[in-house]
Amino acid sequence: MLNINNGLTHLWTYFLSLPVVIQAVLWSIGILVLYYLQSSKRARRKRSDKAKKKNRAWRMKQSNAMLADFWHSDLDPDVVISRVRKMDSLAFEELVLSAISRHGHKIKRGVSYSGDGGIDGQAWINGQHHLLQMKRYSSYVDCRHITDFIDVCNSHNTVGWFIHSGLTGKKSFSVAKGSNVQIIADGDLILLLTGRE
Repeated sequence: MLNINNGLTHLWTYFLSLPVVIQAVLWSIGILVLYYLQSSKRARRKRSDKAKKKNRAWRMKQSNAMLADFWHSDLDPDVVISRVRKMDSLAFEELVLSAISRHGHKIKRGVSYSGDGGIDGQAWINGQHHLLQMKRYSSYVDCRHITDFIDVCNSHNTVGWFIHSGLTGKKSFSVAKGSNVQIIADGDLILLLTGRE
């Protein structure tokens, strides 16, 4: 520590021994470097915020286009599920929320896609508050995800919909049975996304 202090003292003494014009130039360069570092940090933060908004806008656009294709269409259910399984997983969340809204229910989208505590959105179905979790699976649902979501709903003292595009095994059904969480998949998911009665 002493060596660093001595070095800084010598550097400062050397700086003060320079002509005033050179001191002024060095001060100006130092101020410009600090200004550049601060403004580039702000610009990076702005770009990051803009990219997040752009990504959400892209996902909303993709999900709205797909919902328009599905809504009241005569598409084969296997085609609907196949297309859903190929889409971006976060766009799937937007698709489901938009479909619930189109059914006439009030929804609340999550503020971000991560750090949401296991809640991807909220809906008020026939006046009852529901927490929502959406998973775009292409194979069997992970039973732990359902168990975790049941815990989340219990901690909020409310009911929930676990909505997924995969396959639901017997264990997953038995875990959800008698809980405050309803699994929306297969035929129920088709009805949700197509608006068929």
